[in-house]
Amino acid sequence: RDGRSTGVGLCIGSSLSVLTGDSRPAPDLMERTGLVWLYRLVKEPRRLWRRYMRGFYGLGLGLRDTIAIRFGLRRATVDV
Repeated sequence: RDGRSTGVGLCIGSSLSVLTGDSRPAPDLMERTGLVWLYRLVKEPRRLWRRYMRGFYGLGLGLRDTIAIRFGLRRATVDV
């Protein structure tokens, strides 16, 4: 504030909003357990649901294939 600061600051994710006071930080428990994404999704569902659900779709496909291979419904293939 007094003009003595110099340098570059990089903010990732919602940290810029938290630093400027536009949004509140996630509770400590959610920070420690890695659930900040869930806190943000609950706070801003309209803006964030597509971004987060895309990742879950890929995760779901991976889990489906893993379960199918584990129970012998599909064979694992390795491309060389």
